Amino acid sequence: MAPEVIQFERYDGKVDMWSVGVILFELLNGCPPFPGRTNVQVLKNIKSCTCIPFDQLILSRLHPDSVDMCSKLLSQNPDIAQSKP
Repeated sequence: MAPEVIQFERYDGKVDMWSVGVILFELLNGCPPFPGRTNVQVLKNIKSCTCIPFDQLILSRLHPDSVDMCSKLLSQNPDIAQSKP
């Protein structure tokens, strides 16, 4: 669930892109990007994350474009992530 949804904030279709990012991360890494037993724990993990938590053993085998796409999809500020080259 996107951070906006968990916090009951207004949101738009960008939350669907967050969901795509979560699914992509799980496909690439084998586990969820921000695990937690409750929505509060998940939100805390999302907010405290400074980089996408790829497993270092897996990261070395991934194509840089897939890592970049996943990082942009899981950006806490999607407007900024989309504007980067």
